[in-house]
Amino acid sequence: MKQQQSAHPTQLTQSSNGTYMSDFNESANEILKAILITSVISILVGIMMTWFFVNRITRPLLLATERMDELAQRNLSLEPIKVNSNDETRVLVDSVNLLQSDFRKVLENISNTQASLRATVKSWPSRRMK
Repeated sequence: MKQQQSAHPTQLTQSSNGTYMSDFNESANEILKAILITSVISILVGIMMTWFFVNRITRPLLLATERMDELAQRNLSLEPIKVNSNDETRVLVDSVNLLQSDFRKVLENISNTQASLRATVKSWPSRRMK
């Protein structure tokens, strides 16, 4: 009977080692699952933040580019661009708005000067050549 009892502790050790490994693997799998979920969430949050900041920067730049194209086509009738940032893009957009306003003033001055010159020339007495 003692021989049978000695066989049983070895089997118990093997099965208890299997239980320990099973418990260890279960905990490791839970940790791996938590790391995977955290990584996926972090990547998604990173993508959303990147998209937000890229749009925040590129949107005013695209507006300024489109406005410069309009100015190149001599369209000065557009409203000033409005931007809600306080960085370099705001400085650029403000400069584009100022350029448009200054162009409009220069053209108005030229138009007024032209009208004034026409009136002056019409008021001169006509000279006949002999």
